[in-house]
Amino acid sequence: GRSIRICSLMFSKLKNWLLPKKNSDKPKEIDPIVASLTLMLEVAWADHDISNEEKRIILAALQETFDKTTDEANDLFDNAVSLHKDSVGSYHYTKLINEQFSYEDKKEIIFVLWQIAYSDQHIDQWEEYTIRKLADLLHVDHSDFIDAKLRTKQKD
Repeated sequence: GRSIRICSLMFSKLKNWLLPKKNSDKPKEIDPIVASLTLMLEVAWADHDISNEEKRIILAALQETFDKTTDEANDLFDNAVSLHKDSVGSYHYTKLINEQFSYEDKKEIIFVLWQIAYSDQHIDQWEEYTIRKLADLLHVDHSDFIDAKLRTKQKD
């Protein structure tokens, strides 16, 4: 349906910012894919429930963007859920993303986070608060934060 087409467009952009950057000699404690997934889960979990639609969007991203099988996508999702539950905050993950991604990549991350929040056609105040906090940690300008929110709603 329509949400699948929107997701396909979104996932083609995900490839650019989720694939690890080449020429990085730094050892990575956490895979950038898992770090990004953890931020997605933080938004999905903002209302203390990860809906089936939110999970479906996240799993579809893994399968379509990274050519993962259903089992591999579920394993990555479960790994990210485990990291998210044990996490004391987003700083570690946003630090990794700040080190490895461009500003344009980070704007795209915020856009994807809005897509997750709006998957039920409603943006909860806690979801918005979480995205605002992550945008701040990723040093994304407020105008770009608002622009991503507006683009998400326009796709409806």
